[in-house]
Amino acid sequence: MLFHKPWVMTALHMLKYAGTSDLGALFGELLAERWRTQCHGALTTTVVTAIPLHKRRERERGFNQAEIIAQAFAKALGVRYVRLISRPKPTRSQATLGYGDRQKNIVGAFAPRPQSEFLDKEMKLVFPFKTVILIDDVVTTGATLHEASRVLQKSGATTVHALTVAYAPKRTRGVDPGEVRRMVRQQFAKL
Repeated sequence: MLFHKPWVMTALHMLKYAGTSDLGALFGELLAERWRTQCHGALTTTVVTAIPLHKRRERERGFNQAEIIAQAFAKALGVRYVRLISRPKPTRSQATLGYGDRQKNIVGAFAPRPQSEFLDKEMKLVFPFKTVILIDDVVTTGATLHEASRVLQKSGATTVHALTVAYAPKRTRGVDPGEVRRMVRQQFAKL
């Protein structure tokens, strides 16, 4: 997680709901920079994946913000990005639910992605990719990351590292995208 700051929440809101997808790539690169400085370790047996959207929601939005972040993260670290899980069960938006309802809403939402080249017929991860870096844009209760991690571990992942850009979003509106990009770059230069 990068951190909980109003400018990060504003940028994520713009990414998800205003289609400012270049912010996703920027966040992915910044997460990779943070990983390099704080999480030393070989990535030779690691793949990166993202929390998937249900196909209907992705069609409505036109993209998956977590996937944009994850792809940029993987590219910056020289690691493969792979779609390992799918979201066959449509769920209500987690943002509209309380803690207990979030837990119930997300149960069973994820499944191994049958088309993945890194899963065998039994939906188990194929060696050597036993470590997965799972990326999402925001964590609030952790229910989504927990459920997706459970599916990845059931598929054979020995370690799942969950990374998010931020914690506990707040809604913001009417902010200039150029100003948000400038704030993001400026704040990360201070890290």
